[in-house]
Amino acid sequence: MLHAFCLILFFANFNCYLAKQWLSEGDSCVVNKTNENGICKFLSNCPSEQAKLKLNIHPTLCGFKGNNNMPIICCPEARPVIQTRQLGDIADEMCRNYSQYVFTEELSPLSIINAASIKIYQCPFEKLPLILGGNASERYEFPHMVQLGFGDKSRIKWACGGSLISEQHILTAGHCVNPENLGLVQYARMGFINVDDTENKQQFNIIERTVHPQYQAPSPYNDIAVLKLEKKPKLSLFLRPACLYNKREVPGHNAIVTGWGRQSEHGPESKVLLKTVLQYYNQSYCNSIFQRTITLRSEGIKEEQMICAGYESETRDACQGDSGGPLQIYSTREGYYMACMYDIIGVTSFGIGCGRSTKIPGVYARVSNYVKWIEDIVWPQ
Repeated sequence: MLHAFCLILFFANFNCYLAKQWLSEGDSCVVNKTNENGICKFLSNCPSEQAKLKLNIHPTLCGFKGNNNMPIICCPEARPVIQTRQLGDIADEMCRNYSQYVFTEELSPLSIINAASIKIYQCPFEKLPLILGGNASERYEFPHMVQLGFGDKSRIKWACGGSLISEQHILTAGHCVNPENLGLVQYARMGFINVDDTENKQQFNIIERTVHPQYQAPSPYNDIAVLKLEKKPKLSLFLRPACLYNKREVPGHNAIVTGWGRQSEHGPESKVLLKTVLQYYNQSYCNSIFQRTITLRSEGIKEEQMICAGYESETRDACQGDSGGPLQIYSTREGYYMACMYDIIGVTSFGIGCGRSTKIPGVYARVSNYVKWIEDIVWPQ
């Protein structure tokens, strides 16, 4: 007999609903959040929802069957096999999966033995206007931020940044993989804002390094790389992947750059993650600054590969130690649970010093130009 309250689930903490009428096995259904059409099935007969459950993404409940009240879930209809996928399809789907980590689970307030837990939306920050300027980041604000380490494990040099983009992969700059005088990147730590915070910090060895095949130092073209961690970190509000922005044109006029780098060209590195809102510069102006430099020579700024961003009224900029870190915007994807996610639009690449002039922007690798290359490495299946 159905109760007014949600029935108890014996083997998983599914979402709980007050049901007016349960569906039966074989009935048509609609998957919550994605609005996909589906068929009501036992979980054991739905491999796609089994895989999502391992990511703590709970299926849509259809009803129950038998004396043991075995749950029946909404299994999405199989998608037709497409030989050529659309750019960013895989990254977008995974981004939506990772957004589930903005939810936390709490015990049901109902006084029922073994009552299912309740998922609560816990976005720890609000979308603030992208007003030019910079200051310290708030706790939880950039949960995808990663710091990269070099050298011997007994005295690691933390000298580059990166972004967690999957359960086991980091996006960074090509020149951060094997920088001069530091050697091969070996370590990654994440889950914190202040480097002295040990409560939620997680540190891992790096086991794979994939630099873009057309990157050739010291040239800054195609300055992008993907790193693989030895094992998967524990994802939570403190630590979860960001999304990859896959469109050529970037919305708005401003973006956020973050890092633990130097606060001035010859100053000390920051112990606290800093954020700065920058504005985009057009290609012609950027070329007038950088085309004369040795590394660019006659090729200049390639707009399809690069984004220029700086701060017009003050000398704010990415600096030494920020290389490889993200240039990001608030997610543009639909769905209220996506409001707590970021789209990575650029990877910090190079500049002329840092903060020398209000008229000299920094240059960032344009992520949308490399999305398929990234997908093939991170999600090859």
